[in-house]
Amino acid sequence: LYALGRAKDSAKTLEGALPLAVRPAKDASGAWPEDAPEAAARRSGLLGFLANARLAHGDVPRALVALEEALALARVHALRPQLQLLLSGLGNARLFVGEARAAADYYDDALRIARDLGNREGEAVNLNNIALAR
Repeated sequence: LYALGRAKDSAKTLEGALPLAVRPAKDASGAWPEDAPEAAARRSGLLGFLANARLAHGDVPRALVALEEALALARVHALRPQLQLLLSGLGNARLFVGEARAAADYYDDALRIARDLGNREGEAVNLNNIALAR
């Protein structure tokens, strides 16, 4: 739906999918279940897509909420490839509302991760984003 220019419909569909991407929880001993990183990756990915759909139809506050939740999951579970994408997404959201300095900071963080991962495409995208923000 998003690719067809129907961002609002896409956001609604993704919101319905979120409950299916079970939020990982600690067990009684305080340990994460074995599939917690996979569940976190699924939920974080869906939240990232949801944020993009919300941004596309101008719902920046709700896009930021989704991105922050996704970012928290990516950090807790050390999902570095997703972390790089989410930081770039936060930069996009900040740039969208005219906060170029904050956007550049997010892009800088995403660039560092892309370089650490050897992700040349991510490096190029974030260098371009930094140029746009500065």
